[in-house]
Amino acid sequence: MGGPTAKYPPEGFRSWGPARALDVLGYDKNRFLQEANDLCTTWVMVETETALGNVDSILSSKAVDGVFVGPNDLCVSLTKGKLVDPSEKVVMDVLDHILRKAQAHRVIPGIYANSPELARRYADMGFRFIALGNELTYARMGGEFLLDMVRNPDAGGAQGSA
Repeated sequence: MGGPTAKYPPEGFRSWGPARALDVLGYDKNRFLQEANDLCTTWVMVETETALGNVDSILSSKAVDGVFVGPNDLCVSLTKGKLVDPSEKVVMDVLDHILRKAQAHRVIPGIYANSPELARRYADMGFRFIALGNELTYARMGGEFLLDMVRNPDAGGAQGSA
């Protein structure tokens, strides 16, 4: 599960199309093809009750490097659509279970955090890869910061020009 579709031949059958990777790494296509399977990591997601019930099977693949948890979707699944609250006890208990399974299978545990507070809590629990927000959140925060600097120039913050 996961491995063959995430790796290039001869280890798998992933399709070709690494335009961005070639650009970022500065590799030519043949060098990338030779090194890609060592450079790329394979992550699986656990964000449903069904995935939770199959977590051992999902993480048992030698090709899996990490497990990423979507705690909002997991909460919706576990509460049968009644809640979206990743700090709910039922979710936190399940996260601890997923962490133990990740450790047992020697895969990197990752998770999405809705807030800095949850990110700290997840780090304290043992999650090693934490996504805090997304690019739209960062763009909005940066825009708000810049507008605040224009509207309140004496408020402090960044000085100088780009």
